[in-house]
Amino acid sequence: MQPCALDLGIYEIRSRILSEVTFISAGKTAITNRSKGKSRQNSECDKLGQNVAQRDEIIANLTVANTVLKKIRTYKAHCHKP
Repeated sequence: MQPCALDLGIYEIRSRILSEVTFISAGKTAITNRSKGKSRQNSECDKLGQNVAQRDEIIANLTVANTVLKKIRTYKAHCHKP
C-alpha cells in the first residue's frame, strides 16, 4: 500500500520541523557555549586585573623603601665624614 499525498505532505512537514528544531537547538547551544566562554574570559580578566593591582602595589612599596634607603645612605654619608 502506497502512502497517499496527504501522508507525504505530513512527513515532509514533520521532517522540516525536526530539521528546524535541530537547527534552533544547535544555535542555542552555540550561544550558551559562547556566553560561558565569555564568563570564563571575564573571570580570567578579573584575576589578571587583581594580579596587576597587586604588582602595582608591590612596585609602589619597593619604590618607597628604595627612596628611604637612599636617604638613609645619604644621611649616613654626610654625618660620618671625617
